[in-house]
Amino acid sequence: MGGAGPAIVFEDVWKLYGSGPAASPALRGASLEVESGTLTALLGPSGSGKTTAIFLAAGLDVPTRGRVVVLGWEVSGRSEGWRRRWRRENIGIVFQFFHLVPTLTALENVVLAMEIAGRPRRGRVERALELLEFVGLRGKADRYPQELSGGEQQRVALARALAHDPPLLLADEPTANLDYANKLRVVELLREAAGRGRTVVFATHDEKLASAADRVIRLVDGRVVEA
Repeated sequence: MGGAGPAIVFEDVWKLYGSGPAASPALRGASLEVESGTLTALLGPSGSGKTTAIFLAAGLDVPTRGRVVVLGWEVSGRSEGWRRRWRRENIGIVFQFFHLVPTLTALENVVLAMEIAGRPRRGRVERALELLEFVGLRGKADRYPQELSGGEQQRVALARALAHDPPLLLADEPTANLDYANKLRVVELLREAAGRGRTVVFATHDEKLASAADRVIRLVDGRVVEA
C-alpha cells in the first residue's frame, strides 16, 4: 500500500555487482530520505553511486542488502513483474541518452508512452501536445529525433516521462550530453515539474546545476556524505 511520508527512503542500502571476492560495491550502506513534492539533486562524481540509486528508486534493480521504500511501497525484494507494473503507474524516468524511438515523431514518442502505460486512447494526442508545449516543442511535434538537437531530444524525453502523470520523476544525468544553455533549460523544466505537485530527483556531477534543487544529497564512493 502507498501512503503519506517521504517519497523515497533508503535504509542501509548496499548494492554489489558481481559475486565473491570480485564483487564491486556501487552503494555502501546508503541511507537517505527524499521529501515529497521537492526537487532533489543527487550530486557526485562518476562512480559515486548516483545512477545505481536512481535505478533502485525506479525499481529497475533491487539492493543486495537494505530497504528501499518509494511512495509508501517497499520495492526491495519485490518480483520483477510487480516492479514493472508499479513503475508503469508511478514512475517517470529520463535517461542520459534520450532513448527516443527513431522511427517515431516527437508527438508519437510521447503518445507511445501513454499507450504503454495503458492510458485511455481518448485524449492521448491532446495530452502529448500539452506536454510538448510545456517543454517548448509543440511546434516540432512532427519532427523525428534525428531532426532535433540534443537539447530538444532530451526535452522530448522529459515530456515522454511525464506522459502518464507520474507522482515521481527520476532523471539520471539528464544534462550530461547538452551544452550549458540546454542544461539550464532542462533543470528549469525539472523545477517546473516539481512545482506542479510531483517529486523530482535528478543525478548530476555539476555543483552549479545541483544548487538549483531544493535539497542536495551528496554521494562519494557509494556513501551518502551530506544530505
